Formats: sequence, C-alpha cells, structure tokens
Amino acid sequence: MMKKIAVLSMLLLCGCQKFLEVDKSPNMIENEAVYSNEANALAALNGIYVQMRNSNLSFANGAMSIYLGLYTDELTYSLTNVNYQLFYANAIAADNSAVNSVFWNEPYHLIYRINSMLEGISKSTMLAENFKNQARGELLFLRSFIYFYLTQLFGDVPLVLTTDYEANQYLPRNVQEDILRRLIKDLEDAYSVVGTDYPSAGKARPNKDVLAAFMARVYLTMGNWDKALQRSEQLINAKRYPLLQHDLKQAFAIGAPETIWEIASKNESANSSEGINFIPARPTAAPTFTLSDRILSLFDAKDSRLRDWLGVNIIAGVSYYYPNKYKNRSTTAPVTEYNVVLRMPEQYLIAAEACLQLGDAGRAIGYINKIRERAGIVPIAASINIEALHRELLDERERELFTEWGHRWLDLKRNKLLDATLSPIKPNWKKDAALFPIPVNQLNTNTDLKQNPGY
Repeated sequence: MMKKIAVLSMLLLCGCQKFLEVDKSPNMIENEAVYSNEANALAALNGIYVQMRNSNLSFANGAMSIYLGLYTDELTYSLTNVNYQLFYANAIAADNSAVNSVFWNEPYHLIYRINSMLEGISKSTMLAENFKNQARGELLFLRSFIYFYLTQLFGDVPLVLTTDYEANQYLPRNVQEDILRRLIKDLEDAYSVVGTDYPSAGKARPNKDVLAAFMARVYLTMGNWDKALQRSEQLINAKRYPLLQHDLKQAFAIGAPETIWEIASKNESANSSEGINFIPARPTAAPTFTLSDRILSLFDAKDSRLRDWLGVNIIAGVSYYYPNKYKNRSTTAPVTEYNVVLRMPEQYLIAAEACLQLGDAGRAIGYINKIRERAGIVPIAASINIEALHRELLDERERELFTEWGHRWLDLKRNKLLDATLSPIKPNWKKDAALFPIPVNQLNTNTDLKQNPGY
C-alpha cells in the first residue's frame, strides 16, 4: 500500500492572500507534511474555499441562484442554452449534465476534501490545539452547509463522513431528517470551537456569527421555531451587522455592514458569478435572464430595492428587467464583490417567521417592519390578520432575497407551496419535481442507490 499520499494539486489554488496570509504550498507534497505546520494546513483549508469558487456557475458559485431561480418562478429564459431551458421548463432528467456535475459531483468532491482534512487534522501532533479547533469547526460547518443543500435538492442522500473508498462506494441514501439532525450536531459542535472574531481579513472564513446565522436557517427548515428564533435573535441583539438604510446599492460590496459571510475569489481574480451572469454585457443587450412579472409586481414604487437591486435595459421599446444586486460583471480585477452567502436581513425574516409560527404575531410584525423601514416602505399595520401576515412575510422574503442561493425554492418547500405556486404557471410541473433526480451514472455505479419517484 502506498504510504505517501499526494495532496490534490488544488492546494496550489490557495493564494487568496487578502483573506488568508499564507504562502503557496508545493504542487505535490506528502499528506503528513500538510499537517506538520500551520502554514501548510492553512493553505489546504484555503484551497477548499477556493474550490467552492473555482469555476463560474458551480455548486457554491452562482448555480443555486440561477438554476433554482429558473426552476421556480423568479427568472425567465428565452435563449438557446439547453440546460437552462430544461430547468426553466422543469424537464430535467436523470442524465442531465448540470444535475450530475454541478449539483452532485461538485459537492461530493468538496465533501471528500473536507473529510480528508478533518482526518488529517485529528491525527496531527504538530498543530496547536487552538488552530486545530478553529480549522475543525470551519470544516464541520462547510460540510454541513453542503449537505444542507444536497438534502434540499435530492432529499435522502448518502452521508459520507470518511475518506474510506471501499466503505463509501456502496453507501445507501440516508434519510433527510437524519442528515439534518447530524448537521445540527456538527454545527453546534463547530460553534463551540470556532472563534468569536473572524479568523481572516474580512468575512471570508467563518466565526461564531456565521455558525449562528446558518443554524438559524437550518432550524427554520426543520420547523424548530424556538431554536431558529434563539439563533436569529442572538445576532439581531448583538448589533454587529447593522442594517443599511434606504441606499442599498452597496449591500453586496466586499465587507458590506450587513454581510455575515462571503466567499472570496482566488487571488482577488474575479467578481461574483451572479454579477457576471445577470448583468448584460452592454446597455443595448438583452439580459440572459430576466426577472418574472410576479417579482416585479411585488415592489412598491418607493421600495429602494426596486431602485437599487433591479436593472433594466430597454430594447426596441421593451423593458427587460434583471437582477442587479451585484454591480460588477467583470471577470478580472478590480474585484469589488465576493459571493455573499449570509446577510443580516435574512435573520430578521427568520425571527419573524419563527415568532409567527410560535403565535407571537406582534413580534413578527416588528421584525418584518425593520426590513420594510430599511427599504423605505410603509410598515405593516398591527391590525393585519394572520393569513395575510403569512402571505406578507413570504412576499417580504422574496423582495429581500430574490435570486440569492435558492431562497425561493427553500421557502416554497418549507411552506409546502411548491405545487400550488408552480402548477398554474409551469406546464411541465409535477409533484415529483420537488426533488431532483439522482444522476443515472451514480445509480449505475452504486446499485444501493434508489432513484427519486417520477424519474
């Protein structure tokens, strides 16, 4: 058996000097050497973040926003890219290339690297305990983050926690609820060991606040309203991420006050995939993706998000509206925007939903109104009935979180509204489309996997 295991050459991609000041690792080094000092271990950890943004429209770099925006009712598409057409038409099949490469292979490749680092760090006798704890916490968070989205896309999926190939190659699908419970265990474990301060310049590597924000999202998805409220209010009450007021044009700039976690690009080499793909190349060009009429109808004329987050190109008298939260479409320097993953406004809306589910409508209204006031629109009246308040909360989430990380998909699933919302407007929509198909090549490789219904 080989005693020396070479680290993936992706380790070379760790030159994001702005958020992690470490030297590049050699191209091929012994696995033991990675964990012999903090510089090499940091480089390996940094390489995982880089891999998350290593290609345009990858699992953690724009794909959630665009593909799920098409799959639901946020985006429209009328050009010729076949995959975009299939997602827009809810007609993906088990041999779909994006489902296989972007939504299955990429996350599992990341999980393998994370598991490898977790094993290497735990065995190392050369790294200081405080470093090992922070790194372990970050890795547990990243693995949980990836598995959360895998379960939202596919439902039950194999839970891979080691690098043992023989043990992993025939793993069956684990029940989604069991995976979410495991994620919470890992996230709480990670929260106990990561630092209060960001371990990087800026907000590129997780601290306790990042863990708390993401746990609030997971708890909300699980219907654990008490825990979701506890974590969201923890951040609200800490007041470390002040809400912008009325002028929201810089809400997605690097280090914006509301941002809790953002993923940097390799060597400050590119802006966000959302900016690159959403913003038209020139004022006379039609956008690749346009916002649905439904989204446009949600905004009050005085809403600063309408002014600051929607762009429009007028061509031959026709107005084409597109997402313009990100302002820079350049694939080269200067880099002014990272990929924003967690923002403080979401925490107010999580708190509102948890309060509403717990029967405290007054408190829910207060949290929703914080977001409305920030956008410059009139607050919700205390006299609103509960049914209307539920609808208003869902609309407020859409106004605030549209085309970000598949929030619309998550909201419709969580509120059991997928069929009622999409059936009337999507001719090919079927109940089974609530889950993506397990890629056919995975079924052929692992006979213990079973396909989702309808594929």
